[in-house]
Amino acid sequence: MKRIFYRSFIMVFISAISLYSFFEDIGIGARQTSMGSTFVAVCDDVYSVYYNPAGLGKPLVGSVSFMYAQLWPSIGGEGLNDMFAGFNTVLRNNIGIGITWQSRVLQGVVNDDTISVGLGKQIKENLLLGVVVKYLKFELVSEEIKSIPELKNNSQKTAVGLDLGVLLKLTQIDVGISLKNVNSPDVGIFEPAPLPMVIKFGVSKKFEKIRVAADVSNSNNVTEFSAGGELYLSEKITLRCGGITSTADYLKLSVGAGLQINKLQLDYSYMIQIIGGTETDTGTHRVGLSLRFK
Repeated sequence: MKRIFYRSFIMVFISAISLYSFFEDIGIGARQTSMGSTFVAVCDDVYSVYYNPAGLGKPLVGSVSFMYAQLWPSIGGEGLNDMFAGFNTVLRNNIGIGITWQSRVLQGVVNDDTISVGLGKQIKENLLLGVVVKYLKFELVSEEIKSIPELKNNSQKTAVGLDLGVLLKLTQIDVGISLKNVNSPDVGIFEPAPLPMVIKFGVSKKFEKIRVAADVSNSNNVTEFSAGGELYLSEKITLRCGGITSTADYLKLSVGAGLQINKLQLDYSYMIQIIGGTETDTGTHRVGLSLRFK
């Protein structure tokens, strides 16, 4: 009887985490999360593949980027990690391309990998469009879990997702629109579990020594609001901060900094949920490294 209950619990648990934990949009990138993940209208590097692929249509300098985060270490120990690697360049006809890999790992239990290819193009003087095709893979790696008969030949699920992006460069501000999971890719193992579409709208304005941005997004009838910015202390040093709140009654605050040394950019962010989290949550640290080709 206990074995039957255990199997049922594991299958329900996996069905839930495949959708709500491992593919949840919690932001990516050290620079981006330190600004409250307000990047839909900023989108000026390879992380545009994640936030708004239209940004790839800008005349970006080619680069390669990496990020690592140990998510909620005070809650999940050392087992839950986020990793990212990306590359971007410009092809013929001024088409920007970005190729990224993102992995969210619960060590020894679950691996989630997302490989994305994004394209961006400036259509008119003030209009840029972008598209991302992404390959999603959810895999159970625990031998104990895979020993359950129902999981023996059913331990992974793959799907293909589609994201779209628009960027308008107006006189005073930039306006971005992003649609993630347009086709609602199904990542459920035991039963259908389509990822909900995420609609994001953002604005950004850059001054001489400061950039400010704000985003609003909606998914599963939950609306999220975020605001952030970065202060350029010099050509090498940047300070950042941001905040995120939502109709789900939570509040997250973030801070960070960036250091540029020649073609190398080092970024750090710290984000903590101060409302709607747990008492033991001490926040998440992210570090990022980018190398520009020129």
